[in-house]
Amino acid sequence: MADLLPALLQPGALITLVVVAGSVVLFISGWLAPEVTGLLAAALLIITGVLKPAEALEGFGSPALITLMGLFALSAGLFRSGGLDRLRALIGSDAVRSPKRMIALMVAAVGPVSAFVPNTPIVASLLPVIEGWCQRRRIAPSKVLLPLSFATVLGGTMTLLGSSVNLLASEVSSKLGYGAFGLFSFTPIGIGVWLVGGCVMVLLADR
Repeated sequence: MADLLPALLQPGALITLVVVAGSVVLFISGWLAPEVTGLLAAALLIITGVLKPAEALEGFGSPALITLMGLFALSAGLFRSGGLDRLRALIGSDAVRSPKRMIALMVAAVGPVSAFVPNTPIVASLLPVIEGWCQRRRIAPSKVLLPLSFATVLGGTMTLLGSSVNLLASEVSSKLGYGAFGLFSFTPIGIGVWLVGGCVMVLLADR
């Protein structure tokens, strides 16, 4: 702890903290587009000498980033081709009559899909379907929208492709010499997390 303060008072550390704080403000306020904010932060770190140009651009060649970009393209094609229309129809079915049943359905159906498809397009695709179901049932959307997000996050713990964090952890592990993770390295733990988390959401649905 005694070494932390001198480290934070280094010029490079102070500049980095200021850039990070400014980036957070810009991301929250929306004054600039997110991609412009990110590039501006990288440019400032280069100009101030905190990073060399090669170091600043190294992340754009990251295997985790390239894999994630490919997954977003794949998921966009999957949704636009109608590959998940049956899932949308199932989630929006009038046979589901209560928030508890809806949450149980999302855990059972959305969780496994999110193990292989990024969470963001899944939520974006199902959001209008669930909002329409809530309007028909006169149920507050807040009772099921957060569980939708949680269901995708829990499902994303089951495989390497289920979360960008998993991909990043695999890359860091490889760089540290421990080797990259396999596609199903997370599965034994992830299934347990998904089942326990899903049961908790269903049991507490009324509360």
